[in-house]
Amino acid sequence: MYVLGFLFYRFISENPAEHINANMRECGEIDFDYTHLSDEEIIKDNDIKENIINQKGFFIMPSELFINVLQTHKSDATNLNATLSNVFRNIESSSIGTKK
Repeated sequence: MYVLGFLFYRFISENPAEHINANMRECGEIDFDYTHLSDEEIIKDNDIKENIINQKGFFIMPSELFINVLQTHKSDATNLNATLSNVFRNIESSSIGTKK
């Protein structure tokens, strides 16, 4: 059960990140990597979030991406359950009202 959940989380995490990276590379930002952005950069430019929601039907902050959560909790998984609960709640709330 947990394995399927983690696989799903990884997929829905990597999919929009790869999509964003591909779009930015098409715009000439060759070294762009969504996983390295701070949440503050996204908060400053709400258009990024809205565009992703319109294209994918949901949104994940850079800090909530699978790869970043993994790095954060690699050495200390004490709060991993709480973190994952918050991540899934945020993903779910970002998709409310979308048609995708």
